[in-house]
Amino acid sequence: MHRLQSFFAGRNGSDALSKTTSIVACLLLILSMFFRGVVSSILWALAFLFLALSYFRMFSRNIWKRREENQKFLARTAPIARKWRQWKLRWRQRNLYAFFKCPQCGTVLRVPKGKGKVRVTCKSCGNVIERSTGCSDISPLTAPGWMRSSSGGIPGVTAACAGAFRSGTDSRAG
Repeated sequence: MHRLQSFFAGRNGSDALSKTTSIVACLLLILSMFFRGVVSSILWALAFLFLALSYFRMFSRNIWKRREENQKFLARTAPIARKWRQWKLRWRQRNLYAFFKCPQCGTVLRVPKGKGKVRVTCKSCGNVIERSTGCSDISPLTAPGWMRSSSGGIPGVTAACAGAFRSGTDSRAG
């Protein structure tokens, strides 16, 4: 163990760029299994190059140059990573909240579902927007504990929405 630690002392190690090149290499290897002939050989060669680049970066002693390359990579991929995190958060909250954009400034606004027609003021531009949040897709039985009231229902969910939970249909539709 001590020999391994002394070997890696003063080396770059694994960073975001080397991890990404390793993942790309693995994906290219998997993709090469579905092709035959020249295409498979080209994909395999590209995978080998990406893997060699990844190991070169990990074992490099020029730490400052590798950190500079990694910072450039992170700066270029930051908008993509931010959009991905926002999408994941919205996906997790899709049953609890309705999302819409302010028509004036484009800021994404979040309001609780099942509140009917709500009036929201945009924090960025001050524009007042009136939107309907509709019935909630959350049943009183499956709602998180913090949403349930002492009577067992969900606070703010109208009787029409509660009827939709029991019957499995939207009782407001007519």
